[in-house]
Amino acid sequence: MSSPPNSGRSILGHIAKSQIKRTGETGDNLATWGLIVGYVIVGLVVLFWVAYFVFIFLIIGAGVMSSS
Repeated sequence: MSSPPNSGRSILGHIAKSQIKRTGETGDNLATWGLIVGYVIVGLVVLFWVAYFVFIFLIIGAGVMSSS
């Protein structure tokens, strides 16, 4: 789904935060929010795939139970 771009967002957020800490530039809040949004979306994608596979297994199980 959209996990690789969001993983990239999280990695770039960590890089940005370390650069901000090292150089004293501004933008720490934006980097923090980028990390938060990235991790929330990755978590939602993981939850989606878990729910998707549980649903598929339930459908397969119901089909097997009704055919026997």
